[in-house]
Amino acid sequence: MLDLAGAITLLVVSFAAATWQLIWVRQSSENDAPATGLRAGKAFKTFRSFAFALPFPLLIAGVIWTELVRDTGEVDVTGRTHISPKVVQNGDTLTVTLEGQPNRHRLRLTLRAADAPGDWSGSQFCVPETQLGVALLGGNGKAQAERVDSGEHVDLRLGGSTKVRAQITVHTDLGCHMEVSVLKAVLHD
Repeated sequence: MLDLAGAITLLVVSFAAATWQLIWVRQSSENDAPATGLRAGKAFKTFRSFAFALPFPLLIAGVIWTELVRDTGEVDVTGRTHISPKVVQNGDTLTVTLEGQPNRHRLRLTLRAADAPGDWSGSQFCVPETQLGVALLGGNGKAQAERVDSGEHVDLRLGGSTKVRAQITVHTDLGCHMEVSVLKAVLHD
């Protein structure tokens, strides 16, 4: 993996090499015999210099940018999350667990609450009235967001946790049975 100091050094060296290439081509072309036709123009010599000198620094800059994005970009971890239990009522809690160690400092969690399938006595359409309270278990951050609606995301500060677990509390009407799932989970800085 490339650190920032190494990346900057590599970029400076590549631009120095490109500049040297431009100077060397100009000096060597001044000593050449006079050319005729298309190659005689100063514009062609400048274009040739840039055509040979610029691809390498641009390649290096692209590699550096890719490394920085890989180290600090967002990571979709939706497939690494587990939630239990799935069907809950008002006041019940459930736990969302993220497999593996997080390699970022924050977790953006989007939960979905839907009416549970099945023949529940007195069931009705409960989604509009349902809200979810989210609290991070463990860690040292105060990452809580009370009363998040279904489909809204909550940003949890992990605070150096090595195992990520969040407690979800369901707030809905009495008699409602809700099925809660993780819609999206993204680690980011």
